[in-house]
Amino acid sequence: MKRIILFSISVFLIIISVITSYLVLIGYETDRFNSVLESKITKNLANTKIDIDKIKVKINVKNISFFVTTEKPDIEYNNNKINIAKIDAYINLKSFIIGKPKINTLNITSNEIEVNEVKNIIKYSKPSNFKKFFLNEVEKGVILFNLDVNFKNNSIKNYEINGYVKNFFAGIYDVKLEKSSFIYQVKKNSSEIDNIRGFVNGFQINSGNLQFDNYEPLDIKGNLNSDLNLNKKNLQKLFKNNLLQNSENLNISGKIKSSFDIKFDETFKVKDYQIKASGSINKSEIKFINSKKFLFIKDKIKKLNLEKTEFSLNFGKKIKNTLDIIGFYAFNDNTPKKFNFKNLRSLNAQKFLIDVDFANEINIPMLNFNSKNKIVNIKTEFETKKDSINFKKFNLVEEKTKIHINNLFLKNKKLVKFEDISVKTFNNNKLNNDFKVSFGNIIKVKGSKYDATNLTKLFEQNNDNFLNNINKEVSINFKEISTKVSDKISNFNLIGNIQKGKFNKIVSKGEFKNDKYLDISLKVDENNNKKILEIYSDLPRPLLSNYKFF
Repeated sequence: MKRIILFSISVFLIIISVITSYLVLIGYETDRFNSVLESKITKNLANTKIDIDKIKVKINVKNISFFVTTEKPDIEYNNNKINIAKIDAYINLKSFIIGKPKINTLNITSNEIEVNEVKNIIKYSKPSNFKKFFLNEVEKGVILFNLDVNFKNNSIKNYEINGYVKNFFAGIYDVKLEKSSFIYQVKKNSSEIDNIRGFVNGFQINSGNLQFDNYEPLDIKGNLNSDLNLNKKNLQKLFKNNLLQNSENLNISGKIKSSFDIKFDETFKVKDYQIKASGSINKSEIKFINSKKFLFIKDKIKKLNLEKTEFSLNFGKKIKNTLDIIGFYAFNDNTPKKFNFKNLRSLNAQKFLIDVDFANEINIPMLNFNSKNKIVNIKTEFETKKDSINFKKFNLVEEKTKIHINNLFLKNKKLVKFEDISVKTFNNNKLNNDFKVSFGNIIKVKGSKYDATNLTKLFEQNNDNFLNNINKEVSINFKEISTKVSDKISNFNLIGNIQKGKFNKIVSKGEFKNDKYLDISLKVDENNNKKILEIYSDLPRPLLSNYKFF
């Protein structure tokens, strides 16, 4: 008896296992559920026609659930055929037993579908941000989707769509997405795009993701990892201004990581945005159509190269925009030198911090200073507004040479004021300038040395009065002034008055060796408003050496 019971149980278990395996692997084919499945789909998706040929009853071992499945059903939505691969419907077991089957979950899997086919379907959906974007901005691509719909009391409780997109082309404003692929997930209240690859305005996207909600207004967040391989044409798409017009050739290669948050209003216009990015520039080259000439730099700049350079930026519509760059640069194919650049931009002003090693020759004639291709370090901090520049700090250092400027203010390229200037320079390793200038009620210049070798020439060349805004009393005191000839002026003192950047009064005295003297005076004739300059010098050569006709 015991053997019979054990045998019966074994046979029963084998039968159950065989049936289960059959239902898991193959399924039981029937047409009993055709009308149920067709009714459920057409009821919840208006204007949908469906014709199901065969249905199989199967078991999902993973979820321990019972479902029916059909492959390649004929489905039309508003007379547009939908290329569906398979439909699975999970049946409530209790409803199945009592003969009134109810579908708890419906899963629809498509084959690959062209974007234009999807547009023919989406255009009939309710108004939404997604619909507006898809119909107006998406150009082409291939889409596959899996749709999961959960039902409660014969109504849709929740839904989720996921799948992938490939060979995708789309654009929004000036941003063009090309040859792209990604996987996506759309839920009732939010959506996500992941594993993004492709090209955005010339940027090669290696990976990235986007998250956005399905509420009004739209808010998109995401991050992208990209390769930089840009030329002038790519950059002109990003910067719609004259920034690149003077460049003949421009190439940039490197990598960039970015994150962003973009908020739209109800009309799908950008209401606010914030973008953060960091990356590296392995190599870049900019050739200028017209060579650049900068003050005190001897040679014109024909080309700029960057290498081994790191950068970070943070900018948005309602925040101060920042840009930090640190690395190596070179002008005109010279040896690369270190630089550090920071920029802080607000609505009406910009702040710059620059620290750069400079190898190109610097020539400052009024100080008779020439760097002669030695390395010069320049550090400066300045702010710019519409028509003004405030140099909070400017430091130039080359070995023992040091020039420091504090709080120098320019307006319309004219000097307005400064706090103080200190100068200490060397010519052929000999001290040739050592003095300080302070700007208060009186402009005071005081020091042990001043090299006036080129001063006369500079006065002749100065047609544009940089000091046009200056109206001050002036006091100058030098222990020694060098000239073009060997004769030096000692114990030089000057008091005077400057109006609109030009002296209208001078009283000065100086000494040469061997009890020789120099007296200079300048005054305005009250009768005709002409200036009268008087010079009394026991040694004329220091004053006349630049004039060959003497």
